Amino acid sequence: MAYQWNDYRDSDKKYDYLSGTMNQLKLIGAVKQAANRYRLEFGVELNDRHDYYENEMLSQSFSPQRFSAAFHTSHKINKRFTWSAVMQYKTSRYRDPNQVQEGIKKTRNDNWYQLGSKLHYHYQKYLWFITEAFYNNNASNIDAYRYDSKQLGLGVVFRY
Repeated sequence: MAYQWNDYRDSDKKYDYLSGTMNQLKLIGAVKQAANRYRLEFGVELNDRHDYYENEMLSQSFSPQRFSAAFHTSHKINKRFTWSAVMQYKTSRYRDPNQVQEGIKKTRNDNWYQLGSKLHYHYQKYLWFITEAFYNNNASNIDAYRYDSKQLGLGVVFRY
């Protein structure tokens, strides 16, 4: 279990609408069985930001309530290779309405999904290479926040 509380303040007032508090609680369960690992996470996040109000016609909320769930697994294939996968879901319900058109405001609701896979090649004790692929989807009741994305990546990790 992990709890995090943050209080954000913008000293130069440039981004004051992001100032405010964030509370985050995560429950994490993990199991290791031989060369396999499984992890399940549940999370709750509550935000109370100042939000953005330029005037009555232009406003945007940065204060979502979020609930999330994730499943991670990794399997050691042999001495050099490890494969891992992740499935995540997050729902965000914003507290205040967003201005979507002149005279029209909507309270934003998002449902985000991610599926991903990684292959780790352990070259040496402190150095390994990663290939990864992810699919992300955000379904929102506001068109500007809807998206579908596919990501491919290569990486190098050095740990000491």
